[in-house]
Amino acid sequence: MFTRTSLITGLLLSSCTVYTFAGTAVSLPLDTSEEPSSPWRLRSGVMWRKTGALSISPDAFGAYTAGLPAFTSNVGEADQYADRTYADGFVNIGAATPNTGLTSYWGYDNSSQVVGDSITFNSAPITTLTSAEAAKTGDTTSAVPYIELAYLVPVNDQLEAGVSLQLAFNGLSSSINSTLDEASVVVSDTYNVPSGFIFPSPGYAGTFLGPGPLINNQPDSRSAVSTPIQSYAYRFEADTDVYSLALGAELQWQPKGSVYVGFSSGLVINYVDWSASWSAPTFSGSSASQTSFGDDGDDILYGFYSKANIGYQLDENWSLEGFFRYDWTESLEERVSTTAFDVNLSGWSGGVGVTYRF
Repeated sequence: MFTRTSLITGLLLSSCTVYTFAGTAVSLPLDTSEEPSSPWRLRSGVMWRKTGALSISPDAFGAYTAGLPAFTSNVGEADQYADRTYADGFVNIGAATPNTGLTSYWGYDNSSQVVGDSITFNSAPITTLTSAEAAKTGDTTSAVPYIELAYLVPVNDQLEAGVSLQLAFNGLSSSINSTLDEASVVVSDTYNVPSGFIFPSPGYAGTFLGPGPLINNQPDSRSAVSTPIQSYAYRFEADTDVYSLALGAELQWQPKGSVYVGFSSGLVINYVDWSASWSAPTFSGSSASQTSFGDDGDDILYGFYSKANIGYQLDENWSLEGFFRYDWTESLEERVSTTAFDVNLSGWSGGVGVTYRF
């Protein structure tokens, strides 16, 4: 028969470990507390990054078109004093030009140039090449690997806080193509004269000092007729490898069950290894050949990021996780010869991966 004393004794013994010391039984309470979870987490997977818009700003192209004269090389700028040589005459700076804008140092060849109270001069055909213009591409989306190490400690039974360190790689490749048009251009300058002005006979040629009839050194109007000759290709290419190291603070909330959400934000350090080149025609006499100009280098660029993630805990060690992230980062700004270019490294990212707690 069990007594009350024997029942209590049995319950106590069932929750204790009994040790014997020198023939005497001693019971100690069992340690039933759980071992704390590891604060370390290793995450890895793939992320899709939308970045890499390329912008180019070519400088004046004339330095690389040897054999092609400037558009106004013989007739000068219309709004400046100049010595102007035409196919059917000339209008040069005379002794009176600096003070009055007029000149006696001009001449013409054909009576057809005179119409009413004006005279028109026509240049010899000028071979020109259009300049490469500023251009821009859109962002590109690429799948890249990432790996992340996080250290999170409990704040309470639902919230953890700590730091995370993520390393990702992104390879960007962009190009811009355009067409440069070679053309033959004839410039026509018209000079107005006062009513009653008497033009000398065709074949007239005035002198620097005069005397002689005076006309303006700057034309009152200018027009140009362009005749296409041939088109050439212009191409700019940039290859950029970006190694991003993101270091930030992180919060993770797991209210109940296996689903958790998190947020992190911090600093991004980007090591950028780049190479870029462009090609365009270079002229020698009347023939052209494609010539390339290239450069490369590396840069350290800084920025900030913010990331939100959601995960599902499979067991004590493994979880599945997805995230969205936005990076605000300095752009890569460099030059290749006379062309400046810019690669935008700010943009959205999204990723999926696995997390291992160890």
